[in-house]
Amino acid sequence: MSIFKRLSATFGHQLSEAVSQIENQDAVVAAIIKESRESLAKARVRLSRVVADAEQSARQLAELEQKQARWLVRAKEAQQAGDEAKALACLKEKKQCAAEFTRLQQRHSEHCSARIRIESDVRGAEEKLQALQHKQHMLRTRESAASTLAGLQKLESEHGDDLAATFERWEMKITGQELSINGVTQNTLGELEQAYLSEEEEASLRAELALLASDSASADQALKTEEGK
Repeated sequence: MSIFKRLSATFGHQLSEAVSQIENQDAVVAAIIKESRESLAKARVRLSRVVADAEQSARQLAELEQKQARWLVRAKEAQQAGDEAKALACLKEKKQCAAEFTRLQQRHSEHCSARIRIESDVRGAEEKLQALQHKQHMLRTRESAASTLAGLQKLESEHGDDLAATFERWEMKITGQELSINGVTQNTLGELEQAYLSEEEEASLRAELALLASDSASADQALKTEEGK
């Protein structure tokens, strides 16, 4: 059974059993997610080892291919030189390299198959973990909102009258402060307007007095003119 299938089966069974027996579902889900992270971490370590082994076997295969080619060239050179024994020894080394190449190639194929399988399992486990985390986040948010709303409703039902009275007293206090501020502003404006009115009235009276003085002077001058005649 693949890692992903084992994780799904284990988590599904544990989650079902735990949720049916324990009230704190968030803690249960958190424990399941923690376990899944640990399992996923182990799978990633295993995958990294398989990848490293596959890369090493690939390098060894390349080296064996080069060795086979070299031993074949040496065998031809020894044959051309008339050294049959040396040529046979070179071919023997080439044969051993070919046998080792076959064994290593089979192991490399197994590593590649395991790598593909484990990579698929790891991706599946990551998707499963992300889905669990997303579901946990969504349910936590819903639970928090529902708890807050329930608390408010309970507060209103138990202390609704007190809250209404408190808000009313608060509003009355603020209204009084606003009226006080407006009264100060109006008084300030009234005093300023009164000052201007006083100055304007005084100026008007002075102008009227000057006009009277001018009329009196004109009358005296006219009287003197008549007497001179």
